[in-house]
Amino acid sequence: MKISALVLVKNEQEMISDCLSQLGFCDEIIVLDQDSADKTKEIAKKFTKNIYETKNNNFDQNRDYLKSLAKNDWLFYIDADERLSESGISEVKKTTNLQNPKSAYY
Repeated sequence: MKISALVLVKNEQEMISDCLSQLGFCDEIIVLDQDSADKTKEIAKKFTKNIYETKNNNFDQNRDYLKSLAKNDWLFYIDADERLSESGISEVKKTTNLQNPKSAYY
């Protein structure tokens, strides 16, 4: 099954590159920028064309908006300061390819 990586950011120019560079295993990467005043959007453009902007700072509403933008069956929410190990990436790939996967993982 295909995976959409969903990243909600604000002023993450120090973290965004490392975060997005590890998401090559995902079928699409979507970034929702919450009115950053730094170079977050410019850096994100190196990894995806799916960059959206909002002035809304409501976390729940913004996550719902990210979900509405996703095209794939699996949604992978990740924060800009989070990193995956190789075993973590393997586990995500394995899990999303199971015949009868669970509906959610934490």
